[in-house]
Amino acid sequence: MEQTCPDGRIAFRYLNCLRRHQPLPPRRPASLYLPHPRRRQDLAEDRHRPSRQRARQHRREDPKRKGLLFAGTERTVYVSFDDGDHWQSLKQNLPSTSIRDLVIHGDDIVVGTHGRSFWILDNITPLRQFNSEVASAPTHLFAPQLTYRVRRNNNTDTPLPPEEPAGQNPPDGAMIDYWLGSASKGAVTLEIVDAASGQVVRNFSSADQPEVVNPKDFNVPMYWVRPARTLSASAGMHRFLWT
Repeated sequence: MEQTCPDGRIAFRYLNCLRRHQPLPPRRPASLYLPHPRRRQDLAEDRHRPSRQRARQHRREDPKRKGLLFAGTERTVYVSFDDGDHWQSLKQNLPSTSIRDLVIHGDDIVVGTHGRSFWILDNITPLRQFNSEVASAPTHLFAPQLTYRVRRNNNTDTPLPPEEPAGQNPPDGAMIDYWLGSASKGAVTLEIVDAASGQVVRNFSSADQPEVVNPKDFNVPMYWVRPARTLSASAGMHRFLWT
């Protein structure tokens, strides 16, 4: 889905809601509410309950998985895996603001907000593969997104200063997503294998210790240094970037 948080969780990158086949009423569409995480039967028309989020008419179905729906409301973004029967929050690191538009572009979700810029959730292929079997499994490795290997940037340009207004680029490298039903008692390991030869190319472990970086060894600001990337052993969905 993307930028990853420091703990490896999937996050947005800074830069109506009935079942899909049920038409919206011709009048008062703004009075439909999207509760969370209740069933669609709990959706109600009620102008006098401001605590419920009013659902805007930004509903999109994923073009690659039937029944995978996304909806933008006055507060955040929701996702449904069962054609609108159940909804759950996809807020992640989004600010609480009105979602004015939502589009699915390739494998990414792009949302436009009211006064809080637009945000991108990179690589939603794990959402396309997620189901009840995955949720009940102790572990699951998602099929990765198609990734291309390109030549390293040999330009001599330098990172922008922190005070320079700028968005965030998509993460570099192959995005590898995995699910842990509960926190692992032992080390979580990941092997990259050459499909042609069967040889292990790289091996990673959550027990790997990040390389110690001494700021005194650098003559450049520390925000130029790539942060360490380690596997997470906590419960939930995680993303690891392999470069």
